[in-house]
Amino acid sequence: MSTKLHSITFFLEPADNRRLMTLSGRFDEHFRQIENTLFIEIHNRGNQFTLLGPKKLIHQAQIAIESLYKMTENTSEF
Repeated sequence: MSTKLHSITFFLEPADNRRLMTLSGRFDEHFRQIENTLFIEIHNRGNQFTLLGPKKLIHQAQIAIESLYKMTENTSEF
């Protein structure tokens, strides 16, 4: 039985390039860690994110990304 893939698109607000760079990590390493852990795909352009994978896992990834972005509010690095 194959797992049906879903996608969701969301925006991180406010759009802040410094925070987005901190969130993504060098060469998007933070996103690759999330992808490899949850077996999903993350595509982003600026503050717009599209996640592709099993519904439950992309929902978990969205929560993680939004939480990590919030943590970048008062820090220059994480």
